[in-house]
Amino acid sequence: MSSHDTTTFRGWWEEELDPNQKDRYVKDILKLNKSAPQSCEPWLAEAALISHIESPSIWCIFPIQDVLAIDGKLRRKYASEERINCPENPQHYWRFRLHLDTETIVESDRFMRRCLDMNQKGMRGVAY
Repeated sequence: MSSHDTTTFRGWWEEELDPNQKDRYVKDILKLNKSAPQSCEPWLAEAALISHIESPSIWCIFPIQDVLAIDGKLRRKYASEERINCPENPQHYWRFRLHLDTETIVESDRFMRRCLDMNQKGMRGVAY
């Protein structure tokens, strides 16, 4: 997934990978028998999150943009607007601002249920 100094998962998918790399990622990394989409569709973002959540690592921390990417209604319209910092550009520093208030996110029952299900399936703790 991403960090504050890299593009988001959606940005990486849509801006940096060619079609062959996308196909290999879906088939070899995610182990899915699907065609790789050109843009980062919500199911793809969710599959990528799940692959990390289900890993044996102790920590599993994601930028909010990568989590919101699983919901077509909550994520930003354009992946290019999600980047937090671009260290090679001194004029682009920490510009990201969340486009939703937290209440909107928490009140999205479907999104919250999916997050809970992913965490429980990956044995990442109990719901609060």
